[in-house]
Amino acid sequence: MASFNLDEHETIRKLFNSTTSLLVLNISILILGLILIFFDEIPRAIGTSLIASSLVSFSTLWVRFIKTSEDRLLSNIRSYGLKEIHSQRALVSIYEKLLETSNEIDVTGYSLSGFSNQALDIIKRRNEGKNPINVRILLVNPDTEASKSQALNEGHVKDYYQTLCTNILASFEGIENVEIRFIEQSLPVMIYRLGDTLFTGHYSIIKKSRSSSTVTYEVKNPGRLFHMYLSEFEEMWRIADKKDTSC
Repeated sequence: MASFNLDEHETIRKLFNSTTSLLVLNISILILGLILIFFDEIPRAIGTSLIASSLVSFSTLWVRFIKTSEDRLLSNIRSYGLKEIHSQRALVSIYEKLLETSNEIDVTGYSLSGFSNQALDIIKRRNEGKNPINVRILLVNPDTEASKSQALNEGHVKDYYQTLCTNILASFEGIENVEIRFIEQSLPVMIYRLGDTLFTGHYSIIKKSRSSSTVTYEVKNPGRLFHMYLSEFEEMWRIADKKDTSC
C-alpha cells in the first residue's frame, strides 16, 4: 500500500506556491505563446491569450513582490520599536504629555536648559503629590574638554555650559526622586527617556548647528532600539560621578 508523507506533501505545496515557481511557470507560458503566434489562426489566438495571461500574472507577481518587501520592512521596523522620525528635537507638546504620565525619566545632555524649563515645574508638582517621577539626569562635566568643544561647536564660548550646569543643580536641589550625575566623556547620542518612550539623535559636529533642528528618533518599548539605548544610558550612569552643589 502506498504511503502518504506529510513532509513531502508540504514541500511540494511550498514549491508550487513559491513566487519563483510561479515566475518560471509564467515564463514558460509566455514562451509558448510567443511560439504559437507564428502558426495558423487558431494556434495564434491561443498564443495571444497565453501572452496576455502571462503579462497579467507578471504584474500580479510584481505587486506581490513589492507588498512582501514592504511587509518585511515594516515588520523589521516594528521589531526595533521605531515609531516616528522627527525633523527637530524641540518636541514640546509631545514631551509635555509624556511628562504628565511617565513614572521614569532618564535624560542626557550638555546643558539641558530646555529640559529644565519645560520639566521642572511638572516634576516638582508631581513629586510633591501622590504621583512622583523618578528622574535621572546625566550631564557632561562642564570642566571637560568634551563639554568645551561642544560649546564651541554650537557657537558659544567654551565655558558656556559652566553657568548652565550650576543653574541645573540649583533648580533641582531638594526635589525628591531626582538624581544628577556627571560624565567625563562626550555623549555618543542624546537620550531622553520618558517611561516607555525614548527619544534619541546625534550631536552634530557642524559649527553652530542648532540642536532644535536635529533629526530625532522616537522609539517605543518593547523594541530592540529602546533596550539598546537604555542599556547605553545605564552604562554611562554606572561610570558617572556625583556633584553636590556646584559645577
